[in-house]
Amino acid sequence: MRAGTKKQSKSLAVLQIVLPSPLRHHFDYLPAPGLSINNYQIGQRVEAPFGRRKMIGLVIGHQNNSAIKPEALKAVSTPLDPEPLLKNHEIEFLQWIAHYYQHSVGDTIFSLIPAFFSKSLTKHPYTEDFWSITTHGQGLPADALKRAPKQQQLLKLLRENEMDISNKRIKAQGFSSTVVRELANKELISASQKHCHPIDNQYLRKGSGTQSALVLSSEQSQSLTPTLDALAHNAKFHVNLIHGITGSGKTEVYLQATKRALEQEKQVLVLVPEISLTPQTLKRFTLRLNCNIAISHSGLNDKERAAAWLAMRSGEADIMLGTRSAVATPMAKPGLIIVDEEHDNSYKQQEGLRYSARDAAISRANKLNIPVILGSATPSLESLQNAQSGKYHLSSLQSRNTGGKLANIEITDTRKLALSGGLSEQAINIIGQTLAHKKQALVFINRRGYAPQLLCHDCGWYYSCPHCDAKLTYHKQRHSLRCHHCSFSCKPSNRCQRCQSTQVQTVGEGTEQCEETLSRLFTGTPLIRVDRDTVSTNTLLHEALDKIHQHPSAIIVGTQMLAKGHHFPNLETVVMLNVDSGLYGTDFRSIEKTLQLLTQVTGRAGRASQNGRVLIQTHLPDHPQLLTWHKHGYGEAALELLRERQLRGLPPFGFLASIGADGKQPNSAQQFLVQARQQFAHMREQLSLDPQQIEIIGPFPALMERRAGRHRAHLLLKAAERKVLQRCLQQTVPLIDQLPKKSDLRWQIDVDPQSTI
Repeated sequence: MRAGTKKQSKSLAVLQIVLPSPLRHHFDYLPAPGLSINNYQIGQRVEAPFGRRKMIGLVIGHQNNSAIKPEALKAVSTPLDPEPLLKNHEIEFLQWIAHYYQHSVGDTIFSLIPAFFSKSLTKHPYTEDFWSITTHGQGLPADALKRAPKQQQLLKLLRENEMDISNKRIKAQGFSSTVVRELANKELISASQKHCHPIDNQYLRKGSGTQSALVLSSEQSQSLTPTLDALAHNAKFHVNLIHGITGSGKTEVYLQATKRALEQEKQVLVLVPEISLTPQTLKRFTLRLNCNIAISHSGLNDKERAAAWLAMRSGEADIMLGTRSAVATPMAKPGLIIVDEEHDNSYKQQEGLRYSARDAAISRANKLNIPVILGSATPSLESLQNAQSGKYHLSSLQSRNTGGKLANIEITDTRKLALSGGLSEQAINIIGQTLAHKKQALVFINRRGYAPQLLCHDCGWYYSCPHCDAKLTYHKQRHSLRCHHCSFSCKPSNRCQRCQSTQVQTVGEGTEQCEETLSRLFTGTPLIRVDRDTVSTNTLLHEALDKIHQHPSAIIVGTQMLAKGHHFPNLETVVMLNVDSGLYGTDFRSIEKTLQLLTQVTGRAGRASQNGRVLIQTHLPDHPQLLTWHKHGYGEAALELLRERQLRGLPPFGFLASIGADGKQPNSAQQFLVQARQQFAHMREQLSLDPQQIEIIGPFPALMERRAGRHRAHLLLKAAERKVLQRCLQQTVPLIDQLPKKSDLRWQIDVDPQSTI
């Protein structure tokens, strides 16, 4: 039952339970009949009646009173776990995430622990029966069961075995379930359940440690030292930001820092932004470190993720390698957290609980008093500013550990040039030269499909999505038009639906058209396309990556899926198409993200040679930030962007929260946010804050106002200080929760949003 604030006069011992619910409060329950609140530990799971159903909840507190009448309180089950699933400090960390990102505590906890624990009443996802001989069985004469030879053989096996034998092993040796059951009925053997791991599991790997550590360069040694110093002080909080160019050996620094933590019998949490980067990182760690490595990402099922989580919690695993949600994995002996590609947008969840795994990792390390390593070739502006202000230590790796140099970058003005499938003649020539060298060329175009739109040449009509304010993308191989926002699809007609003209033609290029053009120009050359259409599953992605490594001379056409972390030794040339949209994007982070993308993609070229070459095609060759990046690199361009952000009071020099709403009716989101704005304005007045301390902007329609049939709008809060923004949100959000709203309206808060559009 819902907790209140007004206490009853009569003392009553109740449990505080959180449930996987969007409601922003805990619920009061009674213990199970015959039990007291002392039978329940903080962090244990229980089954709780909630309306007409039962839900699994978590105990977060005890109290001696409740605002709910005693006769209205319901009882929970006995504890589902023999010991707490989460420790107090782990619950406090999850509560911090909930409070900072203005989300329900219950929903936060059950979003960041494996889904298995919110669905299953059992504690461990993998258990097996083990059999042992009883005292009665031990005292039985050896030939007592001679009339049942199979039973006698099994009893002999158990008598001679010092340890319990699994049910699986017993069956493998030819004993049937009937034989086992007969011995159990005679009380000659007894069963016990033990946790186990399937032999072919994908979530727990044993490292071989067969590969020797590399000799560090002076830059790598200097980058490693701050973390080693923090570990030497028995896990002291310290953030080491490693700004290392692509191929500079950041992973080697991670490995040697991890080894030092393992030598101190500590555990390490390693975060990567995407599943596609997990296999190569796992391979490096398993070859170098003789330890157990747990793996967690969305490609695993609920049981697998829960087993990996428990292995880290118990100390069975030494390292957790995972994507975003792994940040909340319990550690029996926490020692070090590593966040690779710390700038990556994938660390910020964009739906539901909109938290940043990178920022949460730093907060967690602070609470645990352990060091953190953040690594990137293109650090976020927030991290760079924290380094400049002295909050983080900045380490620099500006040389490739292979001895190679960064690829030579050319910028080509494509204005007035004839393009074939989006490729200039210069680009085609460079690709041909690369193939003649028996090397690989990557054509990067961050737009899938054949063309971004079909347009009538006579009247200008184009196909648009009936559910979104977006054009439909043409996919030639499937002969279909698809919306990449809501997945609507239809078959195109060869006639304009407005003027009936047959002059309907494609506009722009995508990966599919680029692939078609290249296959026509370079007949017989292996051509590998990597986008969401060709590699829709992790298995297909791994197959595509294996194919790239198997063909030393090939053309690769890819999207952002190939932009980061991948190492292709034979990749000599990169050609980048369609980068202009990000240089004049409407979002304040648009240029930062574009320069990061340019740096990451160009960094794929020439990693194992001296001959890397990059060609960037653009209609904006004189763009000031592009010129700074080209001449001085990402670091100098980022400093320019920081100066601009400071003048505008934008992150990291200001703090933002976006309140979004969407509804089926055109004006419902706007109307709701007008009320929300009034609540914020009133609270600003109550807290004696002036508009310079916290500015309320909007509401305004989203850049794509209609998406999947729902009309969207935003309200933006901009504050000069983080604590002022948090104070205003904490006071106002409960009031907004109570505002009248239409049944179909949804709203959410995004603290520290990655985008304001």
